[in-house]
Amino acid sequence: MQTGRMWLLGFLLLAVLLMATACTLQEPAEQTGEIEPPRVVGGDAERGAEAIRTYGCDSCHTIPGIATANALV
Repeated sequence: MQTGRMWLLGFLLLAVLLMATACTLQEPAEQTGEIEPPRVVGGDAERGAEAIRTYGCDSCHTIPGIATANALV
């Protein structure tokens, strides 16, 4: 019984180490230029653009699709 537990513990440790290694080997999206914005289902783009202008988000942020949102943040 003890041998089975040790084998399982060793297997789980190996799995965690492999996952950690795989995560560190991947290039961050910022470096590859492949940043994909999150998709929102059922959103209203016109209301979003209006909210961006109303709350002044375009004064600090760069937001694709909003002509006035070309700041540095």
